[in-house]
Amino acid sequence: YLFDLRASMPPTGCNDAIAAVPADLLGDLRGFSWQGQLAAYVVAEVDSRQLDDARLDIRVADGCEFATVPAMADLRRFDGPFVHEVVEPDGSTFEMTTGPGTDGWVPIRTVSPFLVHAVLAHEDAGFLRHHGFAPWAIEEALRRNLEAGRFVLGASTISMQLAKNLFLRREKTLARKVQEALLTWWLEKALDKRDILALYLNVIEYGPDIYGIRHAARHYFGREPVALGPAESAFLASILPAPKRRHSAAEQDGLSGGNLRRVRRLLEHM
Repeated sequence: YLFDLRASMPPTGCNDAIAAVPADLLGDLRGFSWQGQLAAYVVAEVDSRQLDDARLDIRVADGCEFATVPAMADLRRFDGPFVHEVVEPDGSTFEMTTGPGTDGWVPIRTVSPFLVHAVLAHEDAGFLRHHGFAPWAIEEALRRNLEAGRFVLGASTISMQLAKNLFLRREKTLARKVQEALLTWWLEKALDKRDILALYLNVIEYGPDIYGIRHAARHYFGREPVALGPAESAFLASILPAPKRRHSAAEQDGLSGGNLRRVRRLLEHM
């Protein structure tokens, strides 16, 4: 197979651009509206005989400002205690109360810097440079997945992962991917990077029923997040892609075998 695609969108009203997306894919996010204009340019070159040379170039000129926001995406509810609900793959629901002022919440200034940098290095090295999306990571994921003939690498940034964790269920559908993109865009416009990172560390999963960095630090190491050392931080960062599976391996083997190799590789990389 062979792709050679070039597509461009001249400066277009933001509302008009998003209105091109079928309403059913937007779901509850149809309440968003914008002011300003958006332009984009995309190049995709893929030849199945030379996948190493696959190229994806995405450029966006974002002059949009959010004018209205649907109730489900109102970020003011995260300014204080809130209920974080997660629907697990088996259909069960996990709930916890977190947010500033609760016992489980850890302000970013009291999280070990080793952990912050381990998570950034492992999950999203370009977090402080991009605006929610990493075109270079999407290009690498496209190349690797085509070479393998299956899904082996994602391109989710920390902001995209936070959007999924805060607002969306875990089903893999086209509608959810569209909604994830809009919510990521909104998070990056409305919050600074420290706030995004604080929310992320405090709501993500670190193992079965282990959500939030305080619970994780206490569960695995019996200490507070501020006291985590380099190796402990690297371990916690390394379990994030598959927390349930990595938790099971850690419970059986501790910091040995594959767990130890992952931690060593991450520390060397850092």
